[in-house]
Amino acid sequence: MNNRLGEEISEADDGSLNIINANGTTYQAGDTEVVSGPTISTVNILGRVLTRAEEDPDHVELKAVDAGNGYVSYQVIFDSPDSFVEIYDNLTEETRGMLAADIYNQASQYSENTPKICFEIIAGDDWAISVYNTIIVDDEYVLNWYFDGYYEMFDWQLPKEFYGDEFTVESYENATMDLMENV
Repeated sequence: MNNRLGEEISEADDGSLNIINANGTTYQAGDTEVVSGPTISTVNILGRVLTRAEEDPDHVELKAVDAGNGYVSYQVIFDSPDSFVEIYDNLTEETRGMLAADIYNQASQYSENTPKICFEIIAGDDWAISVYNTIIVDDEYVLNWYFDGYYEMFDWQLPKEFYGDEFTVESYENATMDLMENV
């Protein structure tokens, strides 16, 4: 879920909540601590992916295909994890390097060839949108994450606690529970 302020609530890989404030700081509870750090919201990732496609045609390919029934499929394909992680320009070079290494490690389960990163954005005349992020290894597409559609809701706002770094696991869980009850 996103709001007008650029705040986001999404589901993390392990099913827990990932909360991102408007300053680009993500919060996620672990077993013994709350982890926070810089990130990019899903909406901002899409904008940066499209910007990189425009700015770096040597390393990023953009294809548009009429998918029929009023839908267009846009595929943005990065030629390597190294070119992809440049969308995270708010992160340190070291962190971007770790992200690229994670993608290489994930892809190495399938092949030793350099993986590509693909974002497929399917948009409809009716403002419908779906996004699929895949890793391409030897012409095989491995799904990384996706979102399918959106709902317009009332506007909401993160409590001020999500703009500090004083969370304990208990206070984070309480703030998250209060937030979810009010959203």
